[in-house]
Amino acid sequence: MEHVGDATVFRFRRRSVFDEQSVNWFGENAFRVADTGAPPQIVFDFRNVTLVSSACLGKLLTLHRKVQAGGGWLKVINLRPEVAEVFRITRLDRLFGSDDDEGGSGVPARVRPPTPSDRGAVALPPPPPEPE
Repeated sequence: MEHVGDATVFRFRRRSVFDEQSVNWFGENAFRVADTGAPPQIVFDFRNVTLVSSACLGKLLTLHRKVQAGGGWLKVINLRPEVAEVFRITRLDRLFGSDDDEGGSGVPARVRPPTPSDRGAVALPPPPPEPE
């Protein structure tokens, strides 16, 4: 977990978000961020993930509703093809968008910084190199 501007970015290191421990870890930490009082801005980077569980998808959906109710946003980025297919089949791609979606309600291929209320600049570090 790291902070980039006003957003909190969760980068999954494991290939699977399937086991109870992984799902509980991201759920507890993400809900803690959503409960901070300020409109939450949360990004999940799925770059390394090849397998997700229904429990993970359920947590994402519940968290998305909570974040929206608090006036914030939640984005899912860098979905590998096999994970993107799960999002498509469950129609969560319509809620979270897809990596190639460039506008509207979708999610960009890389995180776009939120527009600050004071119209100042927000810089994001370059993404880490792809694992080999």
